[in-house]
Amino acid sequence: MLSSAYSSSAAPVNAGSYTAAVSFVMEQGYPQLSGVTVQYVIEKAAQTCPAPTLAAATTNSLTLNVAENAEYSMERAQVRLDELEQQQRERRQQTTENPWLAVCGQFKEEQALTEAMAHALIERVEIDAEDHVSITLRYQDEYRALLQLLAAAGEAVPA
Repeated sequence: MLSSAYSSSAAPVNAGSYTAAVSFVMEQGYPQLSGVTVQYVIEKAAQTCPAPTLAAATTNSLTLNVAENAEYSMERAQVRLDELEQQQRERRQQTTENPWLAVCGQFKEEQALTEAMAHALIERVEIDAEDHVSITLRYQDEYRALLQLLAAAGEAVPA
């Protein structure tokens, strides 16, 4: 059985070829193992750095946070910028540019359903032979997406 003794003068930290001599000190009652010499190569690792994150966003621009002294490739930065711009477009579509919210905003002072409101919000009304009424709203997907966004932010109110 090997003892837990370990010895090293200094671990290499730079790329290069190295030789290490390894010896074993066995506990009493176990046969002594012969030492070995090994050669190994440490290769320079590719430099990596954290992806830039969004610092600020306005209607016309995005500002990114970057790690100090990090080297970013323009290609990776452009890919990340494209991702952030897509997120910004999706967020606008879910909030300020959401067509359902825009239409609802037109009627925020109304106290009852008006003809204009019905035309703006209702896609189709179907009445079958048994007088069952089915109403299809124009903005069902936008409403669900907004509820999901609010739920994710912890702001949704149960219907």
